[in-house]
Amino acid sequence: MKSFKRVTEDSKAGDSSATCQSSIVNRQSSIGLESSIVNRQSSIPRSSAARGTVALVLSQGCYFLFGYLAVVLLARALGPQDYAVYGVVLSVLVWLEQVGRLAIPTAAAKLIAEGNTPGRAIERATLFLNLVLYGGIFGCLWLAAPLVASALLIPNGAFLFRLAALDLPLFGAYTALQAVHQGHHRFLRLGGAGIVYALTKFAGVWLIIQLGVSVERALIVNVVTTVAGVAFLLTPLTDGGELKWRKAIQPVLRIAGPMAVYSLFLMMAGNLNLWLLQLVRPAETGMTGVYLAALNIARVPGFGLVAVAAVILPSISRAVADEDRELVRMYIYQALRFVLLRYLPVGFAIGFLSEDVMRLAFGAKYAGGGSILALLLVSEGFNTLAAILGSVLVALGQVWRAAAIACLSIVVAGPLIVVLAVQLGAWGVALAGVVGGPVAVALMAWSIRKEYGPLLQERTAVNALLAAAAMALTALFLAGDLPTRIVIISAGVALYGVALIVLRE
Repeated sequence: MKSFKRVTEDSKAGDSSATCQSSIVNRQSSIGLESSIVNRQSSIPRSSAARGTVALVLSQGCYFLFGYLAVVLLARALGPQDYAVYGVVLSVLVWLEQVGRLAIPTAAAKLIAEGNTPGRAIERATLFLNLVLYGGIFGCLWLAAPLVASALLIPNGAFLFRLAALDLPLFGAYTALQAVHQGHHRFLRLGGAGIVYALTKFAGVWLIIQLGVSVERALIVNVVTTVAGVAFLLTPLTDGGELKWRKAIQPVLRIAGPMAVYSLFLMMAGNLNLWLLQLVRPAETGMTGVYLAALNIARVPGFGLVAVAAVILPSISRAVADEDRELVRMYIYQALRFVLLRYLPVGFAIGFLSEDVMRLAFGAKYAGGGSILALLLVSEGFNTLAAILGSVLVALGQVWRAAAIACLSIVVAGPLIVVLAVQLGAWGVALAGVVGGPVAVALMAWSIRKEYGPLLQERTAVNALLAAAAMALTALFLAGDLPTRIVIISAGVALYGVALIVLRE
C-alpha cells in the first residue's frame, strides 16, 4: 500500500504555435503511446516512449492485481479503525518519501536523459545525495515522532511513526536506482521492479494475516517490500572517477532544489484531505478508515495511468534538449489523449458500481462508502491530469511555476476541506476534491497552452465526450441484482469502445 499515488517524475518548457493542432493531426498515430516511428533529428526513438509506456502500464496492471489484493486483505483484517491508523501513519511517510523522490531522482533522470553530463558521474552523485537526504529525513521523523503522533491524535503513534521511518533510507536508495534506470530508458527494468514490489507486498501481508495481523507488522512488511525493490534494481555503478561525480553534484542540486519545493506542495495536496479529516473528525476514526479504503480504490485508474508521467520525463527532456518542438507537442498531446480515453471507461464502471465495489473489496464493515468513492473517482481524475501536466511543466523548465500552482491549489482547497469536513464529514472532504481539483489542472493547462498551443485536438475532446455520453446512457437501465448490473455496465464500456472506433479515435 505504499505510495498509492506515485506521481510525476519530470522534465522542462517552451513555446506556442497556431500550427500545433494541424501538425499533430498529420502525425497523430506516429508516437508516444501507440506507435514506433523514429525521430530523424532526436536520438530517442519514438518507439522507445511507446514501448516504455506500454511496459510500465502493463506492469502497473500486475502491480494493482497483487498490490491491491494486499490492500484489500489488510483492510479486511485490520478493520476500519486500525486501518485508518495505519493509513494516516503511512500517508505521512509517503508524503516525506515522495517529496524527496521528486527532487534529486527527478533531476538525475532529467540530466541523464539530456546527455550533457556524464551519466556515470550523475549516477554516483544521485545515490550519494539521496542517501544523505533520506538519512536526514529519517532522523527528523524519528525525533519528531511524538509531536506528529500527538498532532494527528494517533494512539501509540510515536512508536508507529518511528517504525515507519525505517523505510526512509531504503526508499532513498530505491528512488536513486529508479532514476538511473529511468534516465537510461530502461523501462522494462522499472516495470519489473513494480511487479517484484507488489508480489513481495502481497506475500508479506498474507504471512502476517496467518501469524496475527497488526498495524506494527503491516509497517514492517512495508520496509521489507522496499528491500525487495532495491535488490531488483541494484546495478553496479561503473567508476566515473572521484572528481567527475563530485562535480555532478552541483547540476543535480540546481534542478533538485526547485523540484523539492514543487514536490512538497504537490504531495501535501495529495494527503491534505486525509490529514484534515483526521484532525476535524477525530472521533470518527472508523469513517476515516472507510474514506481511506474508498480513496485506495479511486486511485486505481489514475495510478496506472500516471506511469505516463514517468515516460514523458526523459522523453520530453531529450526532445527539448534537441530543440524538437514538434515532438514535444506530440508527446504532450498523446499523453493526455492516452489518459483521457482510458480513464473515462474505468471511472464509469467503478463509479456506477461504487457501493458494490466497496462491499466486495473490503466487506460489510466498509458499507456506506460508495458515494464517497464516486466523488473520489472524479477528484482523482483531476489529480491524475495535474500530475501529468506538472511533469510536463517541470520537463519544460517551469518548475517554479508548477510549484506556485501546487501551492495555490492547497491555499484554495484547505479552507474548503475544513468547512465541508465540519459540515459533512468524509463525504464533504471527498466533495472538496471535486470542487477544488479543476483549479490546478486549469492553471497548468493554461501555462502550457500559451507556449505550445492546444493540448488536445478539439476533435479528440468531442469524440471522447460523445463516446462517454453513449456509455453513460446505459446507466439509465441500471437495475436488478449485481450480476445484471455488471452486465449493463460492461455493455456501456463496450459501447464506449465501439463509439471510439466509429468516430475513428
